[in-house]
Amino acid sequence: MKKLLLMLWLLQALTLYSQDTEEISSAERMRRRDSAIEYYQRKRDSLQQQLYLSDTAQIRRNIQSSADYFVNLQKENRRRQKKAAFIRIGIGMGMLVFLVAVLMRRKKKQGR
Repeated sequence: MKKLLLMLWLLQALTLYSQDTEEISSAERMRRRDSAIEYYQRKRDSLQQQLYLSDTAQIRRNIQSSADYFVNLQKENRRRQKKAAFIRIGIGMGMLVFLVAVLMRRKKKQGR
């Protein structure tokens, strides 16, 4: 029984590690190697293209967000300037009314 198992195990090992009997010509090897190189080159190029497109899209988003930020900043500054201008105009109008009132009183006092 042990001899039979040993023989089966040896035969199995020989069949598993045997080489193909088909001989591959050197031209066929070169063609296979070239096609493998082309395949990996195409893969690399497609990955580079995808990375380039994703980087470009990220750059566009960054530029757009920066532009939006500056536009919002300008609008905020204009709003503040407008508010400050209205406050100054209001103060000026108030001072003008006060000046007119003071001058009217003086004229009334001088007119008596």
